[in-house]
Amino acid sequence: MIKKYKEAKGLAAFFDSLELWQKTSGAFCVKSSLTQIEYDDILKGTNASIFVPLWTSCAKTGTKLLCDENTLEVIRFYKKCGYKAVLMDGNPADYIGEELNFLAYIYACKAADPASFGDEANAFIDAFFTDTAKNFIESALTEDVKKWLSEEAYKELEAYCDLLKAFVSGDEIQICES
Repeated sequence: MIKKYKEAKGLAAFFDSLELWQKTSGAFCVKSSLTQIEYDDILKGTNASIFVPLWTSCAKTGTKLLCDENTLEVIRFYKKCGYKAVLMDGNPADYIGEELNFLAYIYACKAADPASFGDEANAFIDAFFTDTAKNFIESALTEDVKKWLSEEAYKELEAYCDLLKAFVSGDEIQICES
């Protein structure tokens, strides 16, 4: 469970801040070359030509609608597990970075007490996170995004998306020694 915790927390760093991702990316064998402008264009919506949905509500409905019944279901799931969302950057609770932090919380609890939480992590991934991650990956790896990023930054985004795919599918993620 400690490895799953590190994976979830490290992947969440990408959505927390560029600075944190740059400090963390090496642990995933990824060299970060994203500039602040590129990062903000992808994750903060500062480029009107790029839309990368980061919320379960968008992933499940195929719209740009935030805070719907899906968001409430995510909040209920958090509450059932004793987790309080921190609302990263003012995002709703179904923000992909928040969901990764929630999964890290579940894995940390299970590492401390293997009897805590049954299969909640997999249930959450199946019910919510898979759709959110898939929607993010499909939107992030489009030609529209590619044309706005440097070649190195796009390769980094591809590498991150590969890590996210592996995490969702439960595949082994290579952790590099610093």
